[in-house]
Amino acid sequence: GGEARLLTTMLIVEHGGQTHFVAGDSAGGITVFSHRGFLRGRIRVTEEPGGVRGLVKSQGNSVLFYSARVFGHLAVAKVDLEYPPCSGPASPIAYAIIDLSYSASRVILSLEDGDIVVFNTARGPSRACDLAMKFPHVSPVPFQLYVFKGYVVGMPRLLRNSSQQVRSRAPSRGTEVGRSGDHAQADLLPELFVFNLAAMDNGYGVAPSRSVQLQASFDARGPAALSMLPSCQGKTAPMAFRFASTKGIRIYNVSLRPARKSKVALEEAVVEESTSWTSWYAKGIAVLLVAMLLPLWYWRRRRRVANAAADAAAAAAAAAAVASDEGADAGADKENQRRRRNVGGRGQSGHARD
Repeated sequence: GGEARLLTTMLIVEHGGQTHFVAGDSAGGITVFSHRGFLRGRIRVTEEPGGVRGLVKSQGNSVLFYSARVFGHLAVAKVDLEYPPCSGPASPIAYAIIDLSYSASRVILSLEDGDIVVFNTARGPSRACDLAMKFPHVSPVPFQLYVFKGYVVGMPRLLRNSSQQVRSRAPSRGTEVGRSGDHAQADLLPELFVFNLAAMDNGYGVAPSRSVQLQASFDARGPAALSMLPSCQGKTAPMAFRFASTKGIRIYNVSLRPARKSKVALEEAVVEESTSWTSWYAKGIAVLLVAMLLPLWYWRRRRRVANAAADAAAAAAAAAAVASDEGADAGADKENQRRRRNVGGRGQSGHARD
């Protein structure tokens, strides 16, 4: 009788030799299927209209999910939330990414008003939902974001069925037009931005921050979609554009010098490393204690079994000795009775002779 759930996003998660299919729906639920298509479980993570907007692969078997106002992490193997979802962006969330090369606890959100904000979901060993920084505002529409070599690569792109008005220049006529939704996507001025996270981490001063490392425009083509897939070699990354004014897909190879980590990034890396080393140290101590106590427990168990067997043997021997003594006493009593009978018989025969 309720409203039908619509599939909004899907993600394939591979971890530990297992493959899972994770699907988000318009009712705010996330469903996990096994590699054979069997249902593993379903959990509702948000009650906001529109439900789950996207899923992003995180570390291990964890998945980042986001809706219009909240985001959080889901443990795929357990089909349960790792911790309560975070909320806070003033504008609805359009896209979200994680820079796994930097920190899995750093979530980059692209909002519908064009802002890009960064949240930290960890504060040392404890969980948090802290606003870390905000990107320069360079577009009135949300960015489709990718991470590559410490940079954030993005291109403005409207969401589907969006009613947001966009004014952009039509290159062939030199005039401005205002359209909304999917029609505005073709009129949106196509620009590619490359943001430097390290420069923003270091802060802004009098000198140019170079937070926008690169800005490239495609005036005559009007791209409608962008897809970026880092290569296995890590030197270059293929970037595919689908332009609104042309047919087919154009593929470019992007090569960027790896960005230097900022002081904040290095400090966070040290904290994470110390935390990880602390956890590994605790795990090592636990393993060492188990390795020391297990032989002791096994030796005591063997000793208890041996003592129990010895006690049982001693009890059996004592029972056999008691039975033997009782048998000997019974034999002696019979022998004495026989002798008495013999002595009595001889006395009677002597009296008869007399």
